[in-house]
Amino acid sequence: MHLVFFDLKESVTEAETAQFMAALKSLSQIDYVKSVKAGTPAETGDPRLAKGYDAVLQMGFASQADLAKYQQDSIHLKVKKELGSLMGGPPVVYDYFVD
Repeated sequence: MHLVFFDLKESVTEAETAQFMAALKSLSQIDYVKSVKAGTPAETGDPRLAKGYDAVLQMGFASQADLAKYQQDSIHLKVKKELGSLMGGPPVVYDYFVD
């Protein structure tokens, strides 16, 4: 699994946020990507809620080799370039194995 947490610039509009989310979800068109989910924070009132991120991406891969291949995929690189101007800083990544 591949999680990516994004901080967007303060100036990003709702329309730009919608475009950002659509671009993340478009990564599902990559053949070896098994699953893609993207969302924005849910205000649940839980004091443990991570603050400072405006969007999260969760992706599933069959293998670590597929995740490595994804990092160089032309669709991924295009989306990354397209979204860079909306980000307030570098994303935070957390990769993990699922039993």
